[in-house]
Amino acid sequence: MDRTDHVEQAEDFFRKALEANRRLKQFDAAAALNFASFLKEQGRAEDARHILDEATQRAPSYGPAHLERARLLRSENEYEQAAEEAELALKLEGCGPSDVRAAHVLLAMVYSVLGNKQAAEEHRRLAKSP
Repeated sequence: MDRTDHVEQAEDFFRKALEANRRLKQFDAAAALNFASFLKEQGRAEDARHILDEATQRAPSYGPAHLERARLLRSENEYEQAAEEAELALKLEGCGPSDVRAAHVLLAMVYSVLGNKQAAEEHRRLAKSP
């Protein structure tokens, strides 16, 4: 079995898990986030975006899904939307210390690109704080 076969098999497992997840009373956004990350790693940002959109709709209070969506938006040069999603992620549940730091780093970069030097500096400072 070569790498391509493993990737296809992994995607098949992820798809089956997502279908099962959709039938649950409470959608598991973390599981959907794992699938989106896998798709993004395979260079399939558009497919990942669909999964992230679904995750943020079904579990709107799950911050890490919004953070991943912000990363994707930033990679597509959609800076204002990326900032909105990252700011939202910081206000929601589920973000651990590394997620919070990553959100501040992302916001520092995005605000810098947008020309908001004050906000960029504030998020740089917050990213460095313990």
